Amino acid sequence: MGIFFKEEKGVNPILSLLVIVILLGIVFFIRVNLSINKDEPVTAAKGNVATTTTHDAEIFNLKFKTYQGANVGNLAKTLVLNVKNSNSNSEHKISITFDGNEYKDEAIADLANKIELKTSYIVKLTSFSEDGYVETISIDTVK
Repeated sequence: MGIFFKEEKGVNPILSLLVIVILLGIVFFIRVNLSINKDEPVTAAKGNVATTTTHDAEIFNLKFKTYQGANVGNLAKTLVLNVKNSNSNSEHKISITFDGNEYKDEAIADLANKIELKTSYIVKLTSFSEDGYVETISIDTVK
């Protein structure tokens, strides 16, 4: 141990390193927790309307946000099936507008059969509830 630390009576260099690592971990933990306030709503702009989104709504919306943009048919079909499953397991119901036609509830299961795997689609989250949960997703065929 004399290579890295000057050995003195009563000072254990390994113990000193352990104390420093623990203190740095505590400082990091406190800093991260202070920067994330889970009870404070996040304000985000959705189109021209500012909505207040809770932490729970952001987590809920995340499973649908990943599909936004241009997608091939298999991803669009997976999104539709995720919406169907979410609607059966959540109090927050989502409708889908597919090429201008709205699908809700059981009709969403039928929509999955209309999506062609080799076709490209544009997916957008188009409307949100007042508390920030996605309510409508649009899927439009790329022409």
